[in-house]
Amino acid sequence: MPRKRSNICQSSNDSRRKRLARSLETAVEREARLAVLREHNAETRRGESSTSRQSRLENDRERHAESRASETYTQRETRLSSQRSRTEAARSCESVEARETRLENDRERHAESRASETYTQRETRLSSQRSRTDAARSCESVEARGTRLENDRERHAESRASETYTQRETRLSSQRSRTDAARSCESVEARGTRLENDRERHAESRASETYTQRETRLSSQRSRTDAARSCESVEARGTRLENDRERHAESRASETYTQRETRLSSQRSRTDASRSCESIEARGTRLENDRERHAESRASETYTQREARLCSQRSRTSFARLFEDQEQREIRLRADRSQHALSRSLETDEQCEERRAATRQRYHEMRSHIEVHLSLERDRIQEIRGTWSGEQRAAQVEQDRLRRVISQLSSSDDESTIYDIEEQPWLNKEGSGFIYNVTINYAAHGDIGALDEAL
Repeated sequence: MPRKRSNICQSSNDSRRKRLARSLETAVEREARLAVLREHNAETRRGESSTSRQSRLENDRERHAESRASETYTQRETRLSSQRSRTEAARSCESVEARETRLENDRERHAESRASETYTQRETRLSSQRSRTDAARSCESVEARGTRLENDRERHAESRASETYTQRETRLSSQRSRTDAARSCESVEARGTRLENDRERHAESRASETYTQRETRLSSQRSRTDAARSCESVEARGTRLENDRERHAESRASETYTQRETRLSSQRSRTDASRSCESIEARGTRLENDRERHAESRASETYTQREARLCSQRSRTSFARLFEDQEQREIRLRADRSQHALSRSLETDEQCEERRAATRQRYHEMRSHIEVHLSLERDRIQEIRGTWSGEQRAAQVEQDRLRRVISQLSSSDDESTIYDIEEQPWLNKEGSGFIYNVTINYAAHGDIGALDEAL
């Protein structure tokens, strides 16, 4: 009696026969077989229940995981390459409706899958996805990269053109959260590398953009900035301004003289180009906003901050005027006069009174500072002269008389000039006790002339 074959042996023989038959079939026969198989699977799955579907998917996942765990690198690459070829061939023939249906099903399936995954599974999936993306992009050519970026831009533009405001805000919020989470973990070296790459990428992108593209980008950026800042609270605005100041200070502290001059020159050019196109109403609005902003800023500054600001402003002004020639000086003065005349011709009576009141207040403050300075100078001189001997006082009185005679002489009469003022040694000793101030009242110190009695 012949021995009965086992089921394992029979299954192995069936698999060998199927592989042999499939290796001999033509492309048309293969497509026909796959089409029949797809129709059979679709018909079978159409009538299955939810429980049966879940069981089938679970079995498929286990079978795929078991199969892929034992495959070699070559087998995996062959499988993925074949899968990509089949996917591209299938998608090249699908209609627009079929594509939309497929994408919709994919989105639902991905959303359902990702809603039930744990944090570890998500991180594993994203890490694997990043590794595959990096490996694929490291091998692509310049043309392939350009084509991919162009397709991505078109796809993103098409997707964002049809999204609602809520979808856009959700996408941007999720993107900001991912960006913040990624940047909070990066090291100083990684941050420096990222910023350097961003600068190079931005410079390369902006070097090739046209004037229209640049204006569109800047207009869109200004609109987004205005929309974002119109919704921020007072605390958020203060935090943003503080961060901006720290970032600007850190950036400007490390820039060279050439970089600073280039930045200031570019900033001045942009400012001049922007202001040359503004209307009278826009200019008035800008000046009004500047005045309010400056008033608010200066109202909260301390005395030290004010002095530091004024000192820095005076230094910059003096340094800039040092290098201007006569024509530049005349042009600057003429422009200042024109600007002042235009500003005063447009101001109302109230603004004129406010300006004059502010001018009078500044004048009185300046005079009070001068009076305080002169008073301190008189006290200092009297303290110094109070320690002199009689001979020193007599010499000082003689020098005072001589200086008064020289100051009363006519500067136009050369023969009447007895001494040259520039040759008098005691006139250039500023800050010492030997300086003579003509505003000092000597009436209260009549004993200075009584040197004979003192001697």
